[in-house]
Order: sequence, then C-alpha cells, then structure tokens
Amino acid sequence: RSVPFWKWLWWRAVAAPPKFLKMRVTTRVSAIGKIVESADPRGETLLLGLIGDPWVVVREAVASGLGKLKSTTAVPDLCRLVTSDDSPQVRRIAAQSLAALGDPRGIDAILKLGVYPRSLSVSLEYISRFGEVAVPRLIASLANENIAVATVAIAALGRMGSRVAVPKLLKTLYEGREELRLPLLRVLADLD
Repeated sequence: RSVPFWKWLWWRAVAAPPKFLKMRVTTRVSAIGKIVESADPRGETLLLGLIGDPWVVVREAVASGLGKLKSTTAVPDLCRLVTSDDSPQVRRIAAQSLAALGDPRGIDAILKLGVYPRSLSVSLEYISRFGEVAVPRLIASLANENIAVATVAIAALGRMGSRVAVPKLLKTLYEGREELRLPLLRVLADLD
C-alpha cells in the first residue's frame, strides 16, 4: 500500500528534519504545495518549521501556504517575515497572507511594510482590506516615533475614508510633528 506523498514528507520533516532540509529546493516547494492542497491541519506545523528556510522560494511558498491554510497561529511568524525578512517578495507575500487572514495582530506589521519605498502601495492595499477593524490601530500609529510608519497610517486612514479618525487627525495636525503636517492636510482635504 502506498503512502501519500505529503504523509511521507510529513514524516521526513518531523521525524528527520535534517534529511528534509537536504532535499532539493524544488522538491521542498512542490511538497509545500501538496501539503497546502491537502488542507491537513498538521501541515501547518511543517510549514512553520520551514519559515526560516535559507531559500527565498521556500519562504515565499511557506508564507503563501500559511495564508491559504488560514493559519491564525502563524500570525506572529508571518509578522516577523513582513518586518524582518531580507527578501522584498517574501515580505509582500507574508503581508498578503496576513491580510487574507484578517487577524488584527497583523496590521502593525503591514504598516511597517509601508516603510520600504516600493511597498507603500501594497501596504495600503492590504491594510484597507481590514476595514474598520484597522482604524484604532492606525490611529494609535499616528504617534509612532518612526515618521514613515505614521505617514503610512495617515495615508491608510485617508484611503479608507475613515471619518471616525478625523478628530484624531486634527489633533495630530495641531499638536504633532512638523513632518506629518503635509500628509495630514492632504488626507483631511480629501475627507471633506
């Protein structure tokens, strides 16, 4: 009787991780796809074990797979990928998975993704998917000491058209830092 490939792979990864990591990269990526297709909840543990793989393509497949498996236990690991992975593509895919999960714990990491110059529009798009759930976190981010994070929060509130945030935006305009005034004025003008 033959054993399904993903079960064999599961055994290799859990019982003998060094052997699994010695597999070819294409085999690992293919196996990740099979695990995600199987939708077996045990596959989540395997994917979490591969989140720190040295190969970018494997980390991309893992980040995407965790989003497809709707793995809420992976939110902290996905947040770590978004904020600290060396690869911009891995950061974007992890942010996409966080947005797909819809867990508010991912909002702060997606905000920090917007700090990278080429990722601002991606960050804003993913944050807007959270809807009104994101507004309190975005308002709290207006006081972030990192100007870039505060600017992304301002842009996200403007993009969402959040009228709930107008009083806080006005307060930040009058009491906040000079560097935030122009983005605040633009957003407030658009909200009127």
